[in-house]
Amino acid sequence: MKYAASNIALGIAIGASLLGSHALAADLGVKAVAPPPPVAVFSWTGLYFGGNVGGHWGSDKLTTATSDPSGFFAPGGAAAIDGASPTTLKPGSFAGGFQGGYNWQFGQYVAGIEGDFDWLITSSTRTLTGIPVVNPLDIETNSDRPTYLATVRPRLGMVLLDPRLLIYATGGVAIGRITTNDAYSATAGTNLAAIGISKTLTGWTAGGGVEYAFASNWSVKGEYLYADLGSFTATAPAFVGTATTIAYTHKYTENLARVGVNYHFPY
Repeated sequence: MKYAASNIALGIAIGASLLGSHALAADLGVKAVAPPPPVAVFSWTGLYFGGNVGGHWGSDKLTTATSDPSGFFAPGGAAAIDGASPTTLKPGSFAGGFQGGYNWQFGQYVAGIEGDFDWLITSSTRTLTGIPVVNPLDIETNSDRPTYLATVRPRLGMVLLDPRLLIYATGGVAIGRITTNDAYSATAGTNLAAIGISKTLTGWTAGGGVEYAFASNWSVKGEYLYADLGSFTATAPAFVGTATTIAYTHKYTENLARVGVNYHFPY
């Protein structure tokens, strides 16, 4: 009985001590600290839109096919023109435009679709003289001026150590517009065959890039694209009083390197 009473007294003492501790903590204004909220992991999923600037380097491979059924040129002249004409015009300068698209993220992988439009500012010209066999005063001039390049491309990439850093490959359809002017001035400039056209070309593009989200809704990217727009032929009207024509074939490719900024709409 005496042992039970001592245990009861001990329990009462411990309970009083605990109550006193809580009361003291309340008196001192001590509060339990809540755990910090979990840090949100960045997701690439969603719609985005932005702008870009950079440079482009075009390649316009030019060849000719001269038809001279009436013998306007001296014997072997048509072949001499076609042998001397091939060249590569290389327009290149500033490029700038805008892009937009949508991404879907699956774990560390990101798939998306992007469309873009860039204005191309440049032109390139070649003047050819001294063609063998024909009149030494004959002059051939060729020029081109690309005006824009647009693409529609799937993108496939992945995030590695940093969920905000995306590395991707891309490829799809490319559409571009180019203006060309080709002319052959014969017999000391008294007879001229010339053709100037503007052509919209469709081809393919491939490339890749890296994009980094530096804020919750903003990212910056660097990207390279190669585009093959195929070829087309422009045939100049016949020299006056003859059936002689020159057909100019242009095969155009483009290289585009740019940096851009995207705004990602809340998902």
